[in-house]
Amino acid sequence: MPVYGFIQGDSMGLVVLVRPDETAHDLADRMVEAAAVRVSPRPGGRVLFAEKVLDPRVTLRSAGVGPLDRVCLVWV
Repeated sequence: MPVYGFIQGDSMGLVVLVRPDETAHDLADRMVEAAAVRVSPRPGGRVLFAEKVLDPRVTLRSAGVGPLDRVCLVWV
């Protein structure tokens, strides 16, 4: 499913394809990979959805992430 992704420090948004059974950690990795030409990867990224920080082990389905939802990756 496609989700809109925004990474702290990036000047552009992303459309990232993910599966509902993937974890927030998987999503973060995919977002960093997609934006690597513009944003240097750093450790400690956290995915935000609906103004909440997601546990890296939670699946996107159980977090309630659906098609075309907005997620953000912030550095802590």
